Amino acid sequence: MAKWSRTRRTVRAIITPAAAVTSYRMSAVATKGKASTRKGRCVAAKVKGAKRQRCTITLPKGRWSVTVQGRKGPVVLAAATRVYAVK
Repeated sequence: MAKWSRTRRTVRAIITPAAAVTSYRMSAVATKGKASTRKGRCVAAKVKGAKRQRCTITLPKGRWSVTVQGRKGPVVLAAATRVYAVK
């Protein structure tokens, strides 16, 4: 489960880790105009005393589909996606 937030060009997601997930990745794909992708960053964090993953990505202007994936090796075990328009 992800809790999403955004301030201007920065999108953040706080993830409650799923069982068996060993790593998280955040990425964005442009949904309009020229094809483009961006990579974000996920780090382990404690939020209100509980273990979470805090993921952040900064995006240029455009419409973006932002995804956070929980993985165990090459296998995706959990994913959450949101679409954002950045002006």
